[in-house]
Amino acid sequence: RSPTDVSSDGTHVWVTNEGDKTVSEIETSSGTVIRTIHVGNFPTDVSSDGTHVWVTNRGEETVSEIDASSGTVTRTIHVGSIPYGVSSDGLHVWVANYGEDTVSEIDASSGTIIGTIHVGHWPTGVSLDGTHVWVANIAEDTVSEIEASSGTVIGTIHVGRLPYGVSSDGTHVWVTNVTSTTEEGTVSEIE
Repeated sequence: RSPTDVSSDGTHVWVTNEGDKTVSEIETSSGTVIRTIHVGNFPTDVSSDGTHVWVTNRGEETVSEIDASSGTVTRTIHVGSIPYGVSSDGLHVWVANYGEDTVSEIDASSGTIIGTIHVGHWPTGVSLDGTHVWVANIAEDTVSEIEASSGTVIGTIHVGRLPYGVSSDGTHVWVTNVTSTTEEGTVSEIE
């Protein structure tokens, strides 16, 4: 019920189901739901790095780590207030904490929070491209650029109204701008 986010590792698609506190694993070749995994309260965003699947549980300020091969929740990590976006490269996990204007950096192997970075107001989406972490700040119409190696905010870029989702390929950054119910949404491209 109420699917909210999706992530693919090439063989499987992982979907958060906010309404029933689960994540569905779908086999891409057949489109079949292989299993449904129970996670925390209000699972919002999901990121798969091929080995692990990371899920933000907005209703309890945690991130669930799922072993991709077994479908088992291997640990639950407490992060900041109202976690939304999540992105992982297998070594680090970055979580946007909407309720406290921060991003948590988690060491993927230990599950330890190794840094908390202050960003713009109400961060939602987060994307890692290897060298930078990009964070959409919905209440400021900005995107924060974080240097991944140091955890330092190195830039703030103004984009369209109410930026929500963000994705980077290392060359360009794409940002969805929700605007309002009476206006059309837009997509911003950052070079």
